[in-house]
Amino acid sequence: MESCIRRSGFLLFALFLAVPTYGDIRLQSTPPPQVDALNARAMRGQTTKIMLRAHHHGSGTIWFHVEQSPRHGKVSDPRPIDDNQAEVIYQNDGTEAVGTDRFTYVVRADNQVSSPAEVRIQIEEPAPQLQVPARFDFDPILTGETEIRPLTITNNGGGLLSGHLTVSAPWRITAPTYRVRAGATETIELIFQPNESRDFVGQITLKDDGGRENIIPLGGRAIAPIVLEPSFLRIEKTARQNGPGSGFFSLTNRTEKPLRLKFETSSRIEPIGELFLGPKEKKRVELVLAANANVSISERISIVGPNFRETLPVEAIANPAVQVSSSEAPEQTTKPVEITGSQKPMPTSGGSSQPVELSTSPSVEIPTQPMVSVRARRLDSSRWELSWSTKTGLTARYRIDERELALDPSGQLQVSWKPLVTPEFVKMGDSTVAKLEPLDPKRLHVVKVVALDNRDLTIWESALISLLPQEGSSAGNHRWLFILALVLGALLFLRWRATRVAA
Repeated sequence: MESCIRRSGFLLFALFLAVPTYGDIRLQSTPPPQVDALNARAMRGQTTKIMLRAHHHGSGTIWFHVEQSPRHGKVSDPRPIDDNQAEVIYQNDGTEAVGTDRFTYVVRADNQVSSPAEVRIQIEEPAPQLQVPARFDFDPILTGETEIRPLTITNNGGGLLSGHLTVSAPWRITAPTYRVRAGATETIELIFQPNESRDFVGQITLKDDGGRENIIPLGGRAIAPIVLEPSFLRIEKTARQNGPGSGFFSLTNRTEKPLRLKFETSSRIEPIGELFLGPKEKKRVELVLAANANVSISERISIVGPNFRETLPVEAIANPAVQVSSSEAPEQTTKPVEITGSQKPMPTSGGSSQPVELSTSPSVEIPTQPMVSVRARRLDSSRWELSWSTKTGLTARYRIDERELALDPSGQLQVSWKPLVTPEFVKMGDSTVAKLEPLDPKRLHVVKVVALDNRDLTIWESALISLLPQEGSSAGNHRWLFILALVLGALLFLRWRATRVAA
């Protein structure tokens, strides 16, 4: 009995020692490492850095490993940063209509592996970035020819770059819209095709879908394929000229190809037929005023060729606004004058007499001219221009006299002539031009041209030339002045008649 009790106690003691030993072994074991699930952001088509994190209570090294790769990009092998972190580079493949991507990773330490954790990536659209040339300057070309330059539109940003294009004439573009993906370039042809010779300035406007505009300045120059000589044609038709006035101009083909030219004129100019110019050829063209062109005209003739148009300004003076004509006067060239002594008075323009020294025989012939046609043209409010023909060459110099009206003490109307001291005489070919300045633009001026020989003797005088007041806001005042002048003239006439009757 005692031995059984002793044996039972021994077993209980052995069991007591065994239980505490087992509990100490479980407390000394290390739990497996753990990793964090993460959220990240990445731009479409671009790369981004993502930090992976782990937790481990042991003393061994931690190894990061990507377990499942992303579907819409690539991820690099993890690069340890410290004991519990590693860095990976995620590259998105740029697939459109994909908003998210994902991959999983684990860590291993002390022959233990963590459970996988997910990294969820939100794909965002980067802002597009436009890159275009700063400006376009085209080389000079002939009018009607074409030059093409490439317009490159590059998207240096992300997303989609799209919008509309507009361009100034005479430039054209081959596409009115553009659509460029991230990192791509689109090329559109820019065409310069001028139809007239001059310098051109324009612009290309790129307007994206968000309403933002980008402007590219344009510059170009077109040279006429033909040379016009002169560049301005002036035709003068005097009152003595028979038939319509005419003038000439020349055209030169400066190209290496033949040109067929058409002319567009108004009804005041006779039609001009088609003209064919060979390479480098020059031709002379006559321009004839229409028979009914009885007023001064200012026109522009259009010269139309293949893909170009040039203009020639034409000014034709058929019947000037103020013109004194003596076409009906006899064409007398000499006038016999009987001289009975060594001196004989000769009337001058001022109404007085001046002795004329003669060393010839008692019977001489004094050269005379018929009345000369004088044309008047207003230059501005106070300046006028008179012109007349001087083909005969008998005149040494000229004088411009202005009429002045006054009443004497007895009330009689007196007319006198006063030379103008300001005229400037200029010889222009077969004509003489006198410039009168300044004259009062608010009143009527009546003048005449006096031709003098080398001894200041009058050779001829023109008829009276009326230089009218300037038209404008004072037209009503001019009408009243004219009416008052008529009334004053009538009163003077009645007074003069009464004086004659009384006498």
